[in-house]
Amino acid sequence: MDVFYTKLDAHIQSLNEKFRAKYLIKREMYEDIILVLRDGWGSPQFRFWVQKNFLLVKVGDLNMVYNNHKISRPVVVYEEVYAKLSECHNRVGHHGRDKTWHEVKSQYFWIPYDVVIIPSTY
Repeated sequence: MDVFYTKLDAHIQSLNEKFRAKYLIKREMYEDIILVLRDGWGSPQFRFWVQKNFLLVKVGDLNMVYNNHKISRPVVVYEEVYAKLSECHNRVGHHGRDKTWHEVKSQYFWIPYDVVIIPSTY
């Protein structure tokens, strides 16, 4: 897991600076997205981006962020990416990158393809 996050951080640092912050959503930004959707908090530009892309779903006592498209899927934060990738890889029976990617994109939102191919580069 440490190797995965080391490679992931290196990949994020290799991106153009303006794309790094939103390449993967970290826990802090996830909480800010919840504040925008629940309370209308934040700058106008950030609120517009959040309201265009996300939806707040209350599951029991939890507020969960889903994508705001035809098929809503939960947003995965940076800190949970490895667990979700492992879960999808196991679910498809260890059948490789492409089947794992198909499972990831059908179940979750905001995990780029580049993140799925990182484990195959170890």
